[in-house]
Amino acid sequence: MTQLKYDPTQMAQLMQLIHAESSGETFEKITIEKVAIGKRIIERLPKIMEEISSFEPNSVLIVTDEAPIKRGTAVLKDEIAGVFQEKGIQAELLTLAADSTNLLHADMPAVTKVQTDIKQGMGIIGIGGGTITDICKYASIRSQKEDPDMAEIPLIICQTATSGSAFGANQAVIFKDGVKRTLKARYPDVVAVDLDVIASAPRNLNLAGFGDMSGILISSVDWYVSNMLGMSDGYSELVVNIMQDAGRALLEVDRAVHDMSPEGIEMLTKILIMMGIVSSMGFGTAPISGFDHMISHALDFEGLVTNRRLSLHGAQVGLGATYASVAYNFFVNEFSPEKIDIDRCYPAEKEAFKEVENRFRHLNPDGKSMDEIWLHYNEKLSQWKENRPLFEKFLKEWNKPGGPKDQIASKLMPAEKIIESLFSSGNPTLPEDLTPPISPEQMKFAFLNARFMRNRFIMADIIGFAGMMDDTFWQRVDAEVRRILTAKRS
Repeated sequence: MTQLKYDPTQMAQLMQLIHAESSGETFEKITIEKVAIGKRIIERLPKIMEEISSFEPNSVLIVTDEAPIKRGTAVLKDEIAGVFQEKGIQAELLTLAADSTNLLHADMPAVTKVQTDIKQGMGIIGIGGGTITDICKYASIRSQKEDPDMAEIPLIICQTATSGSAFGANQAVIFKDGVKRTLKARYPDVVAVDLDVIASAPRNLNLAGFGDMSGILISSVDWYVSNMLGMSDGYSELVVNIMQDAGRALLEVDRAVHDMSPEGIEMLTKILIMMGIVSSMGFGTAPISGFDHMISHALDFEGLVTNRRLSLHGAQVGLGATYASVAYNFFVNEFSPEKIDIDRCYPAEKEAFKEVENRFRHLNPDGKSMDEIWLHYNEKLSQWKENRPLFEKFLKEWNKPGGPKDQIASKLMPAEKIIESLFSSGNPTLPEDLTPPISPEQMKFAFLNARFMRNRFIMADIIGFAGMMDDTFWQRVDAEVRRILTAKRS
C-alpha cells in the first residue's frame, strides 16, 4: 500500500516538508499539535491534553450526540468520562439532540448550546463526526471572541468514524437560514483516532469518508479554472501536489475501505485529516471542495426546506463526484468557444436575480433562504463581470497547445476511473443508492442548481454561462453514469 508523502501523524516532519517545498509561499500556521491514530488511544487522552499546553483543566465538557458510539462492546462516552474522572478531572456530558428527521445539524442553536455550557478553565472533548466537530470548533472560538476574559480552551476531537475531513480543518460548516456556510473557526489542538472505535462505527459512516475525499479528484480542476479566471483568492502548486499525493493513495484503498481493513481505514483517516489541514492553509476549502460538494449543498437545501431526511454528507459528495466527473469530461471534449455568445455569459443583475428566483422560490415561498442564496451568488456574479477579459483570453486560447483545454484535461481524471473507485469502495453511485434514497428529479435539481449555492467559482459556472447546463445536458450525464455502472456491475 502506498505511503503518504504528506503524513499528518508526523506533524513535525510534515511542517518541515511543507516549509522545504513551499518555494517562498506563505501559509496559515497549522496549530494542530498532535494527530494520534492507533488502538487504545482513549486511555491516553488526559496525558495528551497535558502535553498540548501548560494548561491543566479542572474539568472537561464532553460534547456528543445521541448516537450510541461504541468501542467494541463498551459505550465510548462513558469510557471517556471515566478516564478523566480517574485522573481527578470532572467530566460533564452534553448530548445535543437531533431534529424531527433524527439528524443533528451544525447550526447556530447547537453552537449556542455548547457555548452556554463552557465554563472558565474547562477543556472540550468533541466525540463524533463532522457535525459535532464543527459545532465544537465554532463554539469554542466564538466563546473566546465574545468573552475576552475566557481562558484558552483546549480542544480534543475524538473522531469516531471516517466520515469527513472536518477533523483537521480550522473552518466550520454551519447552517445559516437553511443554507450551509463555511465559517472561520479554529484547529483542534489534538485529533485522536482510536481504531477500535472506528472499527465499531456503522459501515456507512466509514464509507462516507471515502465519498467525501473523492471530491479532491474534481476540486483541483475547479480550483485551477477559478484561479485562471481571476475568481479565487490564490493558488498553490504545493497544495495541488499534496492533493495529488492523497488522491493516488485514495484510489489504491477503495477495496481496502470496502473490506474495512485496518490498513485501509488508517490510510483513509490520514487522508481525511490531511485534506482538512489543506483546506486551512490559506485558500479556504476551494482545494478540496468543488462541484461535488456544491451538489451536496443543493441536496441539503432541497431536503431541509421540504423536511426530507438528509443523507450523509460524504455519501452525497461521492454521488456529486460521480456526476461531476462525467459532466466535466463531456465539457472538455465538447466545448466550442466559437459557438459561445460572450454577452450572454454576463447577464444583467435583474435578469440573474429573476433566474435565481425562478429556480428556488417554489421551494422557499417566504424567500428567506432564496435571499441568502442570491446574496452570495450575486457576489460571484459581480466578480465574474470584473474579470471578463480573462474569460475572453480563456476562450481565445482554449484549443492552443498547452492552453486551457490541455491544462484542464491533464488535471481531470477519466470519469470511469472515479466512478469505478467509488463503486468498488461501496459508496452510493446513483441517487437511488443513497440512504435514504432520492429521486432522479431531486438529483437533477441539485445538479442543475449547485452552482448557485455558494460564492465559489467552479467549472460548472462556465457550463451554465455558456448555456449548456440544461435538461438535455443532465439527461446525457445521467445516462452516461448509468452506462458506466451497468458495465461495471456486469
